[in-house]
Amino acid sequence: MAEWDNPVPGVEPFNANTLRVIFASLRRWSQTGVGEPGYYGSFYSAADQPLASTTASQIVNIASVYGQNGVSLTSNRVVLDHAGVYTMTALMQVKNEDNTPHDCTFWLRLNGVDYPHSAVFSSVAARKNATDPAWAPVTVTFTGEAMNSGDYVEIYWHGSSTLLSLDTQPVGSLPTHPEAPSVVVSVTQVMSTQVGPQGPAGVPGPQGATGPTGPMGGTLNIDGGDPSSIYGGILPLDAGGV
Repeated sequence: MAEWDNPVPGVEPFNANTLRVIFASLRRWSQTGVGEPGYYGSFYSAADQPLASTTASQIVNIASVYGQNGVSLTSNRVVLDHAGVYTMTALMQVKNEDNTPHDCTFWLRLNGVDYPHSAVFSSVAARKNATDPAWAPVTVTFTGEAMNSGDYVEIYWHGSSTLLSLDTQPVGSLPTHPEAPSVVVSVTQVMSTQVGPQGPAGVPGPQGATGPTGPMGGTLNIDGGDPSSIYGGILPLDAGGV
């Protein structure tokens, strides 16, 4: 088998077998994924949600789960199971069935308290005619920190008319397309400080060259070499070379 040039005596040659081991280890490592999966949640509602009052805030209902890991859904609450920084994006399809334009506002509540500066205002145009209402998608995006595991976020809204609603559009045809939910919510963890798993151990390198032999130990003459001395005359000197 061909070997690479090896100018260092005593070092195991670097050959094709070594390359095969290295590449096999890299392939196994890449298949296990790089980095630690972050926490996320993706949720939606496929129900129409009429506005019940123009003078009271109303919670946005979120009922279904696309997928989740470390972010859960409980009674319209998006629950952050782990402390950390998260980005939340919510899309609401607002419908107006009135002949007059109307306003609506959406905002976030964290642990039951209105979150400062989280509100988004929108104005929905008047309907075109009695059978053709007007729609306006409204998006709320916010990045904030959950200080404690179990912190939760809710979405609230209000509007200037009870003819406003959050509207779901059914599956379409010609061409066929999916249903459009009234609400879609996505939450992702900001990963700047997430520590990933330790990677696999690398392939052991070749054995290094054997070092040079040290100098021979010397002798130490004590008491002039007298055999009757308690030191026995000539003693070996472990430090060597005297």
